[in-house]
Amino acid sequence: MLDLWPYKVGLKERVAAIEKELQAPAAKLAIRAAIGAGRHTIVRRLSASMDLAVIEFPSFDDLDAPLHGLVQLAGHAGTLDTVLDGAAGDPLQKTVAAAQALADAGRAVVVLLPVPRSGNPREADAATRRRIEQMLAALVGVTSLRLAVLATPQTRLRDGFTRTIELAAPMIGAPQIHANELPGEFGTAARALASWMARVNWASTPLEARLQVGLIALGERPEGVALRLEALARSWSSSSNAGPRSRWRCTGSCSRVAPCRSRRCRRCPGSSPAGSRSSPHVSVRR
Repeated sequence: MLDLWPYKVGLKERVAAIEKELQAPAAKLAIRAAIGAGRHTIVRRLSASMDLAVIEFPSFDDLDAPLHGLVQLAGHAGTLDTVLDGAAGDPLQKTVAAAQALADAGRAVVVLLPVPRSGNPREADAATRRRIEQMLAALVGVTSLRLAVLATPQTRLRDGFTRTIELAAPMIGAPQIHANELPGEFGTAARALASWMARVNWASTPLEARLQVGLIALGERPEGVALRLEALARSWSSSSNAGPRSRWRCTGSCSRVAPCRSRRCRRCPGSSPAGSRSSPHVSVRR
């Protein structure tokens, strides 16, 4: 349904660049990837070309999430017996021991953090976040360890990383929607969405576009679905604990100010054409 080829080519190039960065001695990378930017795809492609220890934490509302992460780390390091031994030290000491074993073996560690929940976080979320942050600080503190942490922009990461890489989700417009590939009412909905996007110069992420097609097939109007999704995204980003996000002002005729989500106005005719940002937006900070 969606033509994401330019984005996939760009992502392949970014993965190669991340791999090169992660090969450097003592590299500590913070990769902030928006929802839809391909966090899991990045990890799969890195794992295909590097000897990685991949750690994926469960949801922040799971009080056992830090333990899950520690067990995964120890499993890669071969120190699981130490983790299960209650007299062998506290969890942070066990984290450092496992990380040092992996560093000594020349293996890099890649950590996938969960997506924070929208709205007001539960008390369990805060406790879990705090323990995971302590574990990440312990990993960063292992000087010889090569480490990459992938998180959404709403996730707070402490200092200590040698490089921060930011990846935005691709934005697609009407030309990237192939309605003829969908059957029946879904094809009709995709054509309606593409027609509306072309008329108002709107851009969506691939995830949003798929949701839009489904909701339009259920009887919703394209403009109503798009505006509701945008409002939901603004609400979700403003309710996160990551602090204030940067904002942009449209350079077109509307001068609209909005959260820094797509970095361009989706509505103003004076903006760049929808879909022209099919390759991933990337910025790098040292």
